[in-house]
Amino acid sequence: MTPQLQQAIKNIQSLSLEEQHQLLQILSATVSKSDYLEKQNKLFWQETSLDDLISRQKTPIFKDISTLVGDYWGEDSIEEFLSFLREQRKSQ
Repeated sequence: MTPQLQQAIKNIQSLSLEEQHQLLQILSATVSKSDYLEKQNKLFWQETSLDDLISRQKTPIFKDISTLVGDYWGEDSIEEFLSFLREQRKSQ
């Protein structure tokens, strides 16, 4: 055990039971979060086939692209939208 850890234990022993409990909860949450992030990092870099991703994410497969058609612009023309967008970018 390192001298730094021995000092930390000595300091912890001087805390009340409630403070020690709070510290234990914080340490437990920190370790759990670290483990979770490490697992997520490994999963992210793991090679996964497209078929596996589709099955895991339950991604819908569109056989007819017309199902995606919508009236996104409504009454506005694309020119009005682009003009609005340019004005917004100028003000930022």
